[in-house]
Amino acid sequence: MGLAFPLLMARRLAKVELGHYNQIFQIASTLCGVLPFGFGMTAFYFFPRESGRRGAVCLNILLVCGGIGLAAGTVLICFPSILPLIFREPALYRYSPEVATLIPLWIVGGLLEMFPVANQEFRLASVLIVGLQLTRAILMLSATVVFGSVGAIVLAAEINACLQVLTLFWYLETRLPGFWRKVDRGLLRAQLRYAAPMGLAGMLYVFQGDLHNYFVSRTFGAAVFAVYSIGCVDLPIIGILCDSANSVLFRRVSELQLANQFGEIIAVTARAARNLSLVFFPVYAFLMVAGRELITLVYTEKYRDSWPIFRINCTVFLLSTILLDPICRAFPSRMAVFVKVRAALFIAMGAALWLFVGRFGPVAAIAIVMGRMAVENTFGAVYYGRVLGMARRDLRQFSPMIRIATGSAAAGAVAMVVRRALTGSRPIAVLLVCGVVFCAVYLTALFVLRVPTPEERERAARTLARWLNIKPSKSGRPWFLRKSHSHRQTREDQPASRPDRR
Repeated sequence: MGLAFPLLMARRLAKVELGHYNQIFQIASTLCGVLPFGFGMTAFYFFPRESGRRGAVCLNILLVCGGIGLAAGTVLICFPSILPLIFREPALYRYSPEVATLIPLWIVGGLLEMFPVANQEFRLASVLIVGLQLTRAILMLSATVVFGSVGAIVLAAEINACLQVLTLFWYLETRLPGFWRKVDRGLLRAQLRYAAPMGLAGMLYVFQGDLHNYFVSRTFGAAVFAVYSIGCVDLPIIGILCDSANSVLFRRVSELQLANQFGEIIAVTARAARNLSLVFFPVYAFLMVAGRELITLVYTEKYRDSWPIFRINCTVFLLSTILLDPICRAFPSRMAVFVKVRAALFIAMGAALWLFVGRFGPVAAIAIVMGRMAVENTFGAVYYGRVLGMARRDLRQFSPMIRIATGSAAAGAVAMVVRRALTGSRPIAVLLVCGVVFCAVYLTALFVLRVPTPEERERAARTLARWLNIKPSKSGRPWFLRKSHSHRQTREDQPASRPDRR
């Protein structure tokens, strides 16, 4: 649905209208990411440590986040000229009341994606998040199809946010009855102390991620910003996988840090990186081959100029495989150094955007952003590796990523040869043929390079046998799964030990 919505908007709205839509939701998402100061994330830290006061933790978060959201909305209502001033677009003046209403609803409603996960109710969290995202997509798609106006789309977002807030209060009242009766001031101070460095780092992170959009929008106008936004589109697969992994790791890494099991933190991070690489590396390689056709097919020929921007933006797949945020939040005392580095990078990025965007165009903006992300991630990996006492032998746990990258590169090379043979074909034909070839080569390379673990190989073989209706052998395994596929035997396959004759 996340892919279908921009596809429909690119066809339903003019470039200028799409630019206005992107500007409105850009300022709303920036404020919702910055203003709460990361206070909602304190639930992941305090739930394991304050199991008897989880209701007080949630109430404090609601009061702080709700108060900040209402204050921001009041400022926008009193000073509606802020939006036109930021983007140099007088047409945004009439949308100020809608944005002022949307911000507090988004800030409070977004907590619904945190509380159930922090409480380790993963199935319920999945149902709530997926259900509300589907409702949001249906409402906004309907507004786009029926009305085809930016105002109607913003109204649909507000209605969905109201549903999210109501669902949040239903969840809290059913899981933590009477949570609203008393404010725990001592706990509130502890949460504020924890959130302060995290919030500053998070604020800098949001500003770093959004600053280039404001530079491009102010410099080139709404129409060019629409093209740039298509090139910088957030592919849903990144958010789905990274947010899911982060949500689980926040709690797990916090527990391991509390138990001083630093080696296990490295192991958990390595396993998450390996699993994300299985998806992110091949997706990046395939988009380098057929990304132009994807842009043309999804957003029509009028956004073909987005391809150079999109090609650079895809680097985010490579930079998102190692998740450092859970480790950062598990070591709040170490955040000062990271905040200083992030602040220095923010200043350097702002200076680079000011110097080069007007001279070299929007492509320079996205190149600067990816460069900043690469430097920050490299520093974070080295710094927190030292915090965890990481040694050279621990790097072996990340070695599967090298084999996955090799398989992805091989599949991309073969798909590129096929792509050149299809020059002049329709985009849908290029995507289908290259996709089939790429998947076949990639999956073959994974097994040749022995990337899957023995358990994964056996699970895949059983699934294939079930699809093909192949009966298992006496050992319970399909006939085509030989024992040599495993590096080690399971307990059932090992011979019984002989009794000690002594």
